[in-house]
Amino acid sequence: MSRKWRYSLGQAAGLAGFVVLNS
Repeated sequence: MSRKWRYSLGQAAGLAGFVVLNS
């Protein structure tokens, strides 16, 4: 469960950073 949470948070952070860098 913890691993899945960390993976999900990593995906969200990566996507957010991608959007910010491309905005």
